[in-house]
Amino acid sequence: MINTKIREIINLTPHEIKFIDDDGKKIFSIPSSGQLRAAQRDTRVDTIIRPKEDKKAIPVYKTQYGNPYYKKDWKEKEIPKKKEGKIYIVSTIACQALPNRVDFYIINKLVRDDNGNIIWARWISRNPYIDDEM
Repeated sequence: MINTKIREIINLTPHEIKFIDDDGKKIFSIPSSGQLRAAQRDTRVDTIIRPKEDKKAIPVYKTQYGNPYYKKDWKEKEIPKKKEGKIYIVSTIACQALPNRVDFYIINKLVRDDNGNIIWARWISRNPYIDDEM
C-alpha cells in the first residue's frame, strides 16, 4: 500500500462531502469549492411506444459529454491545473471527459438515506478512466 501525502483536497462537486470510517464515525467533511461539469448534448434518436392499451410514447435520446468547464459562484472559470500535492474530487462524468487527470478522484463506497440520497462516503477512488499502464 502507498500512503500518498496530499496537502489539499478540493471538492468540485455541488455538495459537501462527508466521510465516515468503517465503524460509522465521522472523519471529516469537505465543502464544495465550485463544480466541474462536462458540457452535455442530447439528441433525440427514437421513440418507444408502450405496448399496452394506452400506447404512450417514451422519447429516447443519445447523450454525449464534451469539454468540461468549471463553475464557481455561477461564473465559468478555467479548469484547475494539475498541482503537486493537490487532488480534486469530481464527478465520474468529469473523469470520463478528462481521462488523463491523475489528480481527479471520485467518492466511493457510498452510504445513502432511506430516500436514496448520498449522506456519507467511506473512501475515494482514483480517476477510473486512467490507463493503469501509465
